[in-house]
Amino acid sequence: GLPFTATPEDVLGFLGPECPVTEGKEGLLFVKYPDGRPTGDAFVLFACEDYAQNALKKHKEILGKRYIELFRSTAAEVQQVLNRYMSAPLIATLPTPIVPVIPPPYTIAAGSVRDCVRLRGLPYTAGIDDILEFMGDATGDIKPHGVHMVLNQQGRPSGDAFIQMKSSDRAFLVAQKCHKKMMKDRYVEVFQCSGEEMNFVLMGGT
Repeated sequence: GLPFTATPEDVLGFLGPECPVTEGKEGLLFVKYPDGRPTGDAFVLFACEDYAQNALKKHKEILGKRYIELFRSTAAEVQQVLNRYMSAPLIATLPTPIVPVIPPPYTIAAGSVRDCVRLRGLPYTAGIDDILEFMGDATGDIKPHGVHMVLNQQGRPSGDAFIQMKSSDRAFLVAQKCHKKMMKDRYVEVFQCSGEEMNFVLMGGT
């Protein structure tokens, strides 16, 4: 919800000294349409969890005359939003602090091994912590950084997520155990799938 006239200095001022951005202006990524017009979205890179948590406290505060919404994002979610707005590959033009987070060429997983699960019907307010709680004992079988939220056209949670498990056997067991289990007030469907299927959806397919 950024004003279209917002500058890097405006965003840094909005975040303030309690939320220092990695490399200052170099840690900001403004999302633009292919013709260069701003979309009103931006991503910010922080050096640690504490700074990111401080930034999230500014959710719905005002910049210019607009309420700004802030959401936690992963590298996969950054790439999803960029793919939707840009017609050309983005990796070569990302600011340097972002590149190590999204190694080129960008892939989350590959192949047809069914070592992932897809969650469908999540509450729109659900975050990664809610998903980990939902998974219960199986959280120990999730690959590091293996939880990926699927975003809609506005860059917000769509109600779907993918989780990379350590093996196809673990993915099968999780799908069996957690399918139709409740999260908050919703039944969540859980299906075993492959990294290839996950990549297809995260990169903009359905």
